[in-house]
Amino acid sequence: MSSIDSTRCPLCGENNQCAVTLGQDPSTCWCHQPDIVIDKVLLSKIPSVAQGKACICKQCVAFAAQSRQGEQANLNGLSSDAHLDSFFDTLKKS
Repeated sequence: MSSIDSTRCPLCGENNQCAVTLGQDPSTCWCHQPDIVIDKVLLSKIPSVAQGKACICKQCVAFAAQSRQGEQANLNGLSSDAHLDSFFDTLKKS
């Protein structure tokens, strides 16, 4: 069984730049900024073994936001959930 690296995004494996893991005040973290929205669909993608142990990175949050915007602009496209599944499946294969 592998341990969870709290400094890595559980979705893509990149550095999550979490203030808590850097020993900083949590209120200074990028995820606490007023323009950041982390939706439930994205949170549901975190593997259960990593929930509460590692934070999602800013890039995955940005991708999810772009995916939501793209879905709103294209009513005939895939759902944002399907976009995220496709994106993370691609990451897992690389």
